[in-house]
Amino acid sequence: MTQEEKAAIEAACARLVQRLAVLVDAGRYDEALALYTPDAVQVRRGQEVRGKEALARFFAARPADRLTRHLIPTTAIFVESGNRATGISYALVWRHQGDGVPAQLPLPMVAPGTLGEYHDVFVRMQEGWRLAERRTREVFDEPLPG
Repeated sequence: MTQEEKAAIEAACARLVQRLAVLVDAGRYDEALALYTPDAVQVRRGQEVRGKEALARFFAARPADRLTRHLIPTTAIFVESGNRATGISYALVWRHQGDGVPAQLPLPMVAPGTLGEYHDVFVRMQEGWRLAERRTREVFDEPLPG
């Protein structure tokens, strides 16, 4: 594998991490689901979700009045082959739990609720790079509201 091929894989996987964060924050869950493999596994706060149907239910269960913003300043991708890579990303997450109605912006600035890590496995599919596995680890954390 050439350095250019490796760099292209690293960039594609890092873009996927960023795109997923933006789509989840925007509540565009169908588009977010398209970034996962059909049999993807996500483990978050000890809860394992397996497969796109289960991921769809997981996203649908997210409170409609919860507003989040994920800031992912550090991502390192490790290319294992032309069809597989792993990665670790550090994520700062701001959360606001509403009172049943959409938040009125701007909200008061508060410290992020979580600084965590995403441990990801990426695979190349016909449609491009997709997330096959994501395991989150909270490093600094405040309890989830509601």
